[in-house]
Amino acid sequence: GELRQVGLKLFNCSNKMGLKNVRVRCSHPDSIAFNLDDGSPSPTGAWQVDVALGPGQTVIHPVWMRLTTPGVYPVRFLVYYESEVENKDLKYRLARCQVTVTVLPALTFKATTRPSPKMLMLIFFILKLKILKNRILLSNKFQG
Repeated sequence: GELRQVGLKLFNCSNKMGLKNVRVRCSHPDSIAFNLDDGSPSPTGAWQVDVALGPGQTVIHPVWMRLTTPGVYPVRFLVYYESEVENKDLKYRLARCQVTVTVLPALTFKATTRPSPKMLMLIFFILKLKILKNRILLSNKFQG
């Protein structure tokens, strides 16, 4: 599997209130790792924003993704956050996001053989390899 770095973008769409205690978890902690502040990957598949996210503010955080077998993977994220203004009736909120990742084989080989025209008396074959590089497809859905 290919190791890819993608960015997780969190945007506070409110123009009045800031957010605090923002935490993110993912459904595939064995294949997706958040970078911690010291640059090391998070072993638990979780990440916490250390600063408050003010009104209209955006933070982009690097996420490392490595899915080893070809297929379609729905990767789900759960975002927990609290308002900076204390509210006893509504202490926290949750937002869900799903990204569908399609993993194709990294390389496709096409092999053909034919007898060598120069060496008719010997058993000698020419092997031709054609290598095609594939790509990873991403799509996303958001639920608030």
